[in-house]
Amino acid sequence: MPAGIAGTVLTATAAATWTAWSVGAREPMPIETAKVIFFAVAAPMWLVWLIGTWFAFSRLRPSTPRELIPGGLEARDVLTGEAELTGDSEAVSKKIAEQLIAATSMGGMSGVKITERTRERVAFEKVKGVGAHAAMAFDSGLVTLDAQGEKVRVRYAVSQKRFARIMRIVTYLVCFLYCGAIVTLVPILIWKYAVHGTSAAARAQTFQTIQMIHGVWPPFLVGFLSGHLAKRTAGFFDTLLANLGHIV
Repeated sequence: MPAGIAGTVLTATAAATWTAWSVGAREPMPIETAKVIFFAVAAPMWLVWLIGTWFAFSRLRPSTPRELIPGGLEARDVLTGEAELTGDSEAVSKKIAEQLIAATSMGGMSGVKITERTRERVAFEKVKGVGAHAAMAFDSGLVTLDAQGEKVRVRYAVSQKRFARIMRIVTYLVCFLYCGAIVTLVPILIWKYAVHGTSAAARAQTFQTIQMIHGVWPPFLVGFLSGHLAKRTAGFFDTLLANLGHIV
């Protein structure tokens, strides 16, 4: 949705810029026209940058209810999921541990280290830089098993603390330090040296306000990558639990 709104705004801005350029190319540009072009381009760019920044930071918001988070894990950095299986909790616990090791192994090297396994829980952590899923966005996790007659409710909670910390830093740097500088400095320079230039030729450079676009799209990319990696990790564990129902 944010990307669609941004695309519409940018398309309208490009059309307005092209129309204004066509007029300005045929005759000297008065300062009034330069001001109209400046705001017609800069205002939508600022709006799209704000939308992109909101989108990027929205990918970092907590989405897991605190009551579902095991002790010791921060709600904003945790992914959770659950499934209901048929069988004995001890057998399910063993199979979960086996599948975690098997699903994250490559060349005999496991990407997951099981730190605890009982009939009620399986705790694990990712071995940094090892295994087929070394790039998976999680640090550690806990699977709890709650036996309910012939059924076992399995719930996982995966910590993304390291990944979340890195993505917050990247998001701040990209949205404010890099993009913020572009959408601030470019219009300041254009306003001072082009719009208020001493000649009509200088004012024609007001069209360069469109260069703000280089500070508009990166927040959308950062937000997409952050959300994609989180969904990829959640999808991995959701699939693992779904497959357990066929092998337990």
